[in-house]
Amino acid sequence: MTHAKRVISLAAAFLLVGAGALFAAGSRDATVPTGPIRLRMSTAFTLTSDQEVGARLFLDLVEQRLADRVRIEYVGGPESIDPFELAEAVRSGVVDIGGLPGSYFSNMVPETGAMYLSQISPQEERASGAFDLFGQAIRAGAGAQYIGRYNTSYQFNFYSATPIRTMADFRGVTFRSSPVYRSFLLALSATPITMPHSEVYTGLERGMIQAIGLTNFGVLERGWNDLLRYVIDPSFYGSDQVMIVNASAWERLPQDVQEVLTEIMIEVERESGILLQEIIDQERIDLVAAGMQVLTIPNADDFLNMAYESAWNTVLEQTPEAGARLRGLIAAP
Repeated sequence: MTHAKRVISLAAAFLLVGAGALFAAGSRDATVPTGPIRLRMSTAFTLTSDQEVGARLFLDLVEQRLADRVRIEYVGGPESIDPFELAEAVRSGVVDIGGLPGSYFSNMVPETGAMYLSQISPQEERASGAFDLFGQAIRAGAGAQYIGRYNTSYQFNFYSATPIRTMADFRGVTFRSSPVYRSFLLALSATPITMPHSEVYTGLERGMIQAIGLTNFGVLERGWNDLLRYVIDPSFYGSDQVMIVNASAWERLPQDVQEVLTEIMIEVERESGILLQEIIDQERIDLVAAGMQVLTIPNADDFLNMAYESAWNTVLEQTPEAGARLRGLIAAP
């Protein structure tokens, strides 16, 4: 055997021995307990706000029931990740869990644009197959596991600095909008513009906007009642705040942990709705006490029909087949 061949043979032997040692060490390390699984979480809204009642409940229940198995590190809200980029952050693994409105990532998953149009309860969605359909779409489009919805009792209202007493009065009024009610505002001949929450007060103050759409709570918390004088009834649509988990992170969880997290979300769906409804009821009382006037649109059925039809038309344009299936599952009979 030549000197070169002997060197190659010895090198190969050392590599084999080294690989064996590494494999043995790796095997020993794999048996060493590493503590709870750590997951990072972010929300679309500030965690201390009323908008995140359900997220706080979720975190509390996970700590109570899975503290020895799972630790969730809350990394921040909109100050950390743009709410409209949060689903992408979950997909790419920047964070493992995101709590956000489905409408905020309908560009990735068009089906989530139908979530706020549901006229049945989350429990009924699970039974009807709608939950699974949403889940399949979110897995395919956002690379995430859909585990449930929260804050399930809220709806939306329009609020205005000028009186809006009929559907005709919406014409030409400039609204701060979001993807949720943009189609509805266009159908009402209003002018929707996109504006971050942080700019709404200044926008109202300077007359850039005269009205807003918002959940039926949260005006007082943000101080916008200083510049808004009217609540426009009836309320419309519903909650589309969802909890999603990066697909790879979900699959790494033991099955029993997945089951407990699912049970927790089912409880959160129910309990967060109850907690939030108390806040909603009190806010209406407080708004009126603060001087805000409630104006009710006549022919409320026409108003609500336009709300749902305009939004469903948008969903069906973006995802005709799945949209039609969802409409059959979640629209009012």
